[in-house]
Amino acid sequence: MKKVFKFCIDENIPLAKEAVEHLGSVRIIKGRDVTNKLLLEENFNVLFIRSQTKVDQILCDDTNVEFIATATAGFDHFDVDYLKAKAIPFFASPGCNANSVAEYVIYGILKWAIAHNKNISELVLGIVGFGNIGKLVAKYGKFLGMKILVNDPPLFASNFNFPEEFHYLEIDDLIANADVITNHVPLEKNFSNFPTLNLFNQNNLELIKNNSLFIHASRGSVVDELALIQISKQKNISLIVDVWKSEPHFDINLAQLAMISTPHVAGHSYNGKLNGTIQVLNNFEQHFGVETDKSLILKELEYYKPLDRFYYSDTSKLLDLIASNRLIDLDDALLKSLAVLNSQDRSVNFDLQRKNYPLRKEVL
Repeated sequence: MKKVFKFCIDENIPLAKEAVEHLGSVRIIKGRDVTNKLLLEENFNVLFIRSQTKVDQILCDDTNVEFIATATAGFDHFDVDYLKAKAIPFFASPGCNANSVAEYVIYGILKWAIAHNKNISELVLGIVGFGNIGKLVAKYGKFLGMKILVNDPPLFASNFNFPEEFHYLEIDDLIANADVITNHVPLEKNFSNFPTLNLFNQNNLELIKNNSLFIHASRGSVVDELALIQISKQKNISLIVDVWKSEPHFDINLAQLAMISTPHVAGHSYNGKLNGTIQVLNNFEQHFGVETDKSLILKELEYYKPLDRFYYSDTSKLLDLIASNRLIDLDDALLKSLAVLNSQDRSVNFDLQRKNYPLRKEVL
């Protein structure tokens, strides 16, 4: 007997509906509107979600959900212990938006360096977290001639072979020696062997160089925001912030202080979202032994051609090229414009900016 699928799909997973509608019924919905009541009423058994849907006992108890996949790199929004106890299969999409986030970081470095008359090839780039995103940031930083420092305790403990051209340092030493610091780690609470909650805090942020650049595009609670504000004022640190401790609530003072502040959209390129769709579909296919229709997605991805390395020799042109495609300065202006609103309305508009994020294609 043919299995009947009832799909609940986040509206920000492009072309997923078209890929699976031949396999069953599909409803497209906002991520924060996925509730236990909805799952019960519509008898969904497959969830394709993003980070706005918190997956836990409150959401899933007494439902018929038997497969969950998120089109995001991590599953901080999953109660992993609960899902394992209930034997509900769940999958993430690691690396799907890595190039999008790396491009965001490179754009920020270029914009800051040119604005402050810095010679990029003389700068030291410190990367905390050497996973899918960190590796790409290091690659592009090397293309720009930067010296690369890296820190990743879990990888180091596993005897990972770090590339010889990148220098491994403990986090305090990296902070003290880098001109630019960026972090790309998951949020791990204090019960983890390698916790990242408040990884950047009052103690180690005081080691940061005067007049340097700090980029925050991993998970909000990885950085102590109050300490970051204080140190940035004391040491004239330029800030680029894409993630926030209490999203969709965000610290408007930090947003106004930052050179670039955006509503958690560094990974929201169209390419990154399509890659997430592909991974969700692959996991679904492998789990159920069925075939989806990825033809429209693959056709869209054919238009992406990464830049050759020689483009990195002209930093002004590279900056303009990324700026015209990603419009990150517009995202920054829109978020900062929310300062005139009350806290609740700011949060609503933060979500709206993410939900209605325009089609932006990658360059790098």
